[in-house]
Amino acid sequence: MTASSGAGINSLNLGENQTVNGTFTCAGTSVTARGFVNASPVGTARTITAAVISADYCDFRDITIAGAASPISPTSAGDCTGNTGITFPAAKTVYWNLSGTQNITANGWATSSGGTPNTNNFPLAQDTCIFDDTGAVDTFRFSNPFNVGTFDFSARTNAATIAFTASDLFNVYGNFTLGSGITVTAQVDGGALVAGINYCGGNSQSINTNGVAFPFRTSIEKTPSIELSLNSAFDIGAQFLRLVSGTFNANNYNVSAFSFENDSQLQRQLTMGSGTWTLNGNGVNYGRNVWDIKGSTGNFTFNKDTANIILSSTSTNARTFAGSGLTYNKLTIGGATGVSILTVTGANSFTELASTKTVAHTIRFSVNQGTFGTWSVTGTSGNLVTVDSSSSGTRRTFTLTNVTSGIDYLSVKDIGELSNNKFYVGANSTDGGNNSNVYFTASPVTSNYFLMF
Repeated sequence: MTASSGAGINSLNLGENQTVNGTFTCAGTSVTARGFVNASPVGTARTITAAVISADYCDFRDITIAGAASPISPTSAGDCTGNTGITFPAAKTVYWNLSGTQNITANGWATSSGGTPNTNNFPLAQDTCIFDDTGAVDTFRFSNPFNVGTFDFSARTNAATIAFTASDLFNVYGNFTLGSGITVTAQVDGGALVAGINYCGGNSQSINTNGVAFPFRTSIEKTPSIELSLNSAFDIGAQFLRLVSGTFNANNYNVSAFSFENDSQLQRQLTMGSGTWTLNGNGVNYGRNVWDIKGSTGNFTFNKDTANIILSSTSTNARTFAGSGLTYNKLTIGGATGVSILTVTGANSFTELASTKTVAHTIRFSVNQGTFGTWSVTGTSGNLVTVDSSSSGTRRTFTLTNVTSGIDYLSVKDIGELSNNKFYVGANSTDGGNNSNVYFTASPVTSNYFLMF
């Protein structure tokens, strides 16, 4: 592997075991110009069998060293978890102590609070980095991609800025905690943020933003069954949240993001908790659906809990909720303004489907749905909510378990209700045709409960 020519990491991804008859070289050139050897998929060990291995200033994840070279003890080697046959430097705690606007690669790391920095203290993936009020930093820049460990800003009450530069992607293997004095900013490129954080590896991790907005695209790419959990509300602004592998536990905290994407065939789990998930995606930026469950649901454990998913964009752009046939608690079409179309794909079920929009909008089903507990979508005079099928003339069906009162001002076309509870849509609603078991009168009940016929 060619060594990194500058600050950052040069990666080699192994999808199979490797045998090298001579010398396997993956060394970097300094503590900040590093190599990175990792296995694919995450959590699956790959073996390197070699007579000699040159691996100073290199990080490893899910790698087993075998052959005459084993075990190895490289200088400044980063332990990104899942490794065998490698002796890593002991985990250390370092403190930032450098003033002005500085990059992570600067000589600002000391082994004690207020201590003298040394370049050899540059943090590795197994290390803990502390920012307190002794360190005189004004702006700390996460420049160049690295594998890093725990970052703890909780002791910082004096004002300081954390900045991420464009195109940088940090792999974090420890906890991330912000402090009350911290402001987080991010450089954008062409109007779209491209910096981001991956929470990785085989150690349990937590995020505590302490109420500070954290506007970076966030991916969870952990070893299967290993958890990343929230210890506070998590607000990444207009950036996307992506679960690739491992477990993400919202831990009953609120989540705010552009969109949520579950994207792989790997083992993964989502525990939504009791919080509100506010997704502000407008259906255009990044080319992403506002909610998108991709990959194999057979490898996906989904705990809907009592979370409310709110789609909050006020844009007029069409959006898609790609539910992949799962059962959700509550989905709310929010954003008071924005005449838009929401297409729901997958044969999903909802404890409640609601809308808080005050303008006309459309809910469109691409396939038959499952069970809806409560329908809380209603329009107003002059602002009809259209409910229809993605294919004109093809009826989309669902089962409604509660007869809901107060529904009115809908425009309904190509919709069928399958149970005996009937779908009462109000006297001011419009019949667009090809409906079944849809009644354009007020509900005979005055509150939401079961009605048997």
